[in-house]
Amino acid sequence: MRQASVEFLEALRLADAASVSPDQADILDQLYEPLVEAQTQSDDAQLQQQLCDNISGLLMRADWRDHLRQARQQLPIQTDGGPPVPLAEVLTQARSSQIVESLTTIYQLERAGNLRSAMEEAFYALQYAPTYLHLHITIGELLLKQGQVTEAIEKFLAVAQAYTSRGEGRRAISMYRRVIELTPVEMHPRARLIEILTSMGYNEEALDEYMEVAEMHYSMADRGKARKAYVDALRLAQQSAGDRAWQVRILRRLADLDLQTLDWREALRSYEQIRQIDPADEEARTRLVELNFHLGQEARGLADLDNYLEFLEGRGQKDKALKVLEDWVHEEPKRVGLYQRLAGRYRQAGRTGEAVALLDAAGEVLVQSGDIRSAIQVIEMILSLRPANAADYQKLLAQLKGRV
Repeated sequence: MRQASVEFLEALRLADAASVSPDQADILDQLYEPLVEAQTQSDDAQLQQQLCDNISGLLMRADWRDHLRQARQQLPIQTDGGPPVPLAEVLTQARSSQIVESLTTIYQLERAGNLRSAMEEAFYALQYAPTYLHLHITIGELLLKQGQVTEAIEKFLAVAQAYTSRGEGRRAISMYRRVIELTPVEMHPRARLIEILTSMGYNEEALDEYMEVAEMHYSMADRGKARKAYVDALRLAQQSAGDRAWQVRILRRLADLDLQTLDWREALRSYEQIRQIDPADEEARTRLVELNFHLGQEARGLADLDNYLEFLEGRGQKDKALKVLEDWVHEEPKRVGLYQRLAGRYRQAGRTGEAVALLDAAGEVLVQSGDIRSAIQVIEMILSLRPANAADYQKLLAQLKGRV
């Protein structure tokens, strides 16, 4: 019967919250906490039976909404700004019912600016409901208004921990967010918030918090801790197949950090992961070629470029592939492999004259820079295209070979 009375009271809690305005519903829901808790401890079988009968008669009917509104009209009228009275107050006789009167008084004193008196009333109310967390939150807000920020934060943290112990994760989350508003640079509340969000499966919110932590460390020039936060976020994002966009976002930030600290190889790994997740990511593709060239890994850089060009051509984007290759020739005029690839595509497109002109210009650059061996390779490429003035190029080739 005790359990039945608790379940009936929970049903009334839901129905009662639905009968008031949305801005009062959450407060009313919280006011039921001490009533429900008192009922779980009650040994009064007669009261339990009476409570079940009363709530059943109130709700187990087709017109329960109208009946509920009529019952509400019998409750004491609250002054403007005061909390709504739980309908359960007329159906139970728990000692905790006096908390409603105390809260009304607290709100009245607070609005009048009598913060000390409001605080005294709050401590007085604790004797009726010492474990009623909404009352502790009220005390915390009063401390805050009196300028006692540290004490308020301690109170909110205690409430958050209590909600966590009770398994009321959403309310714990709300309290940790309140603490973070007051002390944004304090990392412990953020860590606890992330832990709860993750345990409840709110990965999206947890990832947002990880990003905030990372940006906070970055703003304080602590790149090591920023990187750790990003790595932790990446690990969480990888646990869910639906977080691919998050993975790319985090990996990009990791790569940016590594580039700033000149850790080219770590940045390379990040961009490789981005490419694997999103083969069409143009920035990642470009960075992979660029970093490999920077690390002296020309063959690997060219292979990455070939991979991207094949990807584009496979999707019917031959013009884009050609433009990408042309841009790389412009950026890296001394890399013969790039000219070879571009000349080959020009030839396939029937643009032999452009291919010859391009390779000719490349050969001049290489000769001027003293890279005779590469210049020889370029001239041989030109001859493979069978230009009209092949004899001139044969003569030039002989001269270059004589200088090796």
